[in-house]
Amino acid sequence: MSAPHEDEFEVEELVIETFAQEGREGRAPSARRYVIRIDRNTYTVNVSSMLGREILTLAGKVPPEQYKLRLKLHGGAAQTIGLDETVDFRAPGVERFMTLKRDQTEG
Repeated sequence: MSAPHEDEFEVEELVIETFAQEGREGRAPSARRYVIRIDRNTYTVNVSSMLGREILTLAGKVPPEQYKLRLKLHGGAAQTIGLDETVDFRAPGVERFMTLKRDQTEG
């Protein structure tokens, strides 16, 4: 059995929040497009992973150094994502993102 080609996807579009809320086990399927939620807005991207700074920039949070990015996981846990940290949208439990403006004293 041969490995799938790069241009072969299991689904056309994957809404990661919906996938996580359905409580399915394991990694999300590969998709041509991923729909991610950042705060109250949804964004469609053509990649399965992005850096924290790229997610903040996509949401219009610029310069990204002035914002914190939090990843909400299925089940309610949340974790802080660093600017240069990669988030894999297919990883188990990835649900949505929240942003917070940093205090002037934070760096």
